[in-house]
Amino acid sequence: MHTITVVSFACAAVAMGVVAAVHTAPEPDPHAIARALGGTASPLPPIAPLHATWMAGAPTPAPAFESRPAAAASAATVDFAAGPTALPVWRHAELAAFALGCGAQPQPNPCASDHDAVQRVLAGTAEFAVVTSALHAGDAAAGVRAHPVGTELYALVVATQNTVPSLTRQQVRHLLTGDAVDWRDVGSGVGAMVVYVPREADVAARATSVLIPGDRFSRACIPIAAAELPQALAQPNAIAVVRLGRGLLPTTLRAVPIEWTPPTVDAWRMGAYAYGLPFAVVTTGAPGSGAARLLARLRDADGAAALAAAGLHGP
Repeated sequence: MHTITVVSFACAAVAMGVVAAVHTAPEPDPHAIARALGGTASPLPPIAPLHATWMAGAPTPAPAFESRPAAAASAATVDFAAGPTALPVWRHAELAAFALGCGAQPQPNPCASDHDAVQRVLAGTAEFAVVTSALHAGDAAAGVRAHPVGTELYALVVATQNTVPSLTRQQVRHLLTGDAVDWRDVGSGVGAMVVYVPREADVAARATSVLIPGDRFSRACIPIAAAELPQALAQPNAIAVVRLGRGLLPTTLRAVPIEWTPPTVDAWRMGAYAYGLPFAVVTTGAPGSGAARLLARLRDADGAAALAAAGLHGP
């Protein structure tokens, strides 16, 4: 009986030791396979979180089925300076998520101007900036470089049955500021002119700065969402300001040439079409790691898709 008791105790002790070993064994190294395959190469950088708190000005709750990445995952994120005109475009959900996936997001304190954004780069408080205006004369002397990343293209669109062949720059200003109220005022057709402009305030502001700089849209202009344009422009006396770049226009609509130049990206790049807004990444000297990573990714297929979703044509 004594022998049986000793054996039983020994077996129990062995079993407890096995259980303890199972519970105290170190967790398997998730990078072991990667190191075995890649030798001494550094592991890939962590994937940045897709939920950017700056998109809506407050933390965006993650869906119930999605766990948020650990805080360490965003340790390599670079905060860049964004000019006030560029910032709303970079808040677009797809472009924001794409930039954050590249490890970049705008600084929490907004810039007062593009010049302010560039000054932060020069002061070293931001690795790079995103701006829409030309650099100041002294910036180039200070080593500042602009790297084009996209263009926002604006145009005037009418129904295909509208016969207006082209508009001059002066006619564009007149019809958008209310000086032209009838199609006879621009030498094409008759009847009262109905002018539609973008409903989104930031898009309307950028369109104004591009199409009629120094002026503002007439109060007679009707704000409208892009999805409503095909139906609104069915009337032949209507004309609308639109952003080109979110797919092809419906077959019932056509863009009006200005100074006999069609609104295309190629015409803009050659300087023949004036109604575009350039977006550029600004650095001092060669791009640092954060800027270089973003610039490289913006030139691949995923980057082109993110830019297009935000209404931009790639560089």
